Formats: sequence, structure tokens, C-alpha cells
Amino acid sequence: MQPVFSLSLCLSVVRTQQLEEALHFHEYTRESSELEEWIAQQCQIAASEDYGNNYEHKSALDGMPF
Repeated sequence: MQPVFSLSLCLSVVRTQQLEEALHFHEYTRESSELEEWIAQQCQIAASEDYGNNYEHKSALDGMPF
């Protein structure tokens, strides 16, 4: 009975490690995807030729630490 329990325990530890690795991988891919989207938005904003044309935008730029 002891060898079966020992094997089951070992297999459960390995499975737990695999699940934790899969969780970390999925968290990483989700965060990477969100970062890529944010970078794309920032590039789009930076490439815009429409800057400083209105008071609200000027006020926002005045508050930026350049």
C-alpha cells in the first residue's frame, strides 16, 4: 500500500508544478497582450499630427513632465 501512496503523492506534486507553470504562462501571455495593445495605442497617439490644436490638449501637455 505504501508504494502506491508514495507514487500517487509524487504524481500529484508533479501535476501541481505543471499546473502552476501553466498558470504563470497564461498570466504572462495575457499581460504581454495587454502591453502590446497599450504600446500600439501609444504609437498611434504619438504618430498623430493633431496635437496642440485645442485648449484641453494644451492643458494636458502643460501638465506633462518634459
